[in-house]
Amino acid sequence: MELNRKSKTMPILKLAAWVVACVICLAGEPLFWKAEAQAAEADTASTAPPAAAPATEKPGNDVCLGCHGNPGFAMPGADGKMRQLDVAKRTV
Repeated sequence: MELNRKSKTMPILKLAAWVVACVICLAGEPLFWKAEAQAAEADTASTAPPAAAPATEKPGNDVCLGCHGNPGFAMPGADGKMRQLDVAKRTV
């Protein structure tokens, strides 16, 4: 069987084509990761719970007194000491 030049170069060209294709895919892969990460962040943002009410809106007394109206309500402060946070309910 006689091998001619065409039959010798064809496998090398196929190999070169595969190598180029792999390099292109590997070079472009981080772009796909970035797009997937952005899509995941957008999906997470759309399913995130609603933000708390702005600080300018004051809750009603009933909301505050739900905890602070309980006698003995206390929490540790920044120094670690317990702070009394209960208040006397006013009736007007």
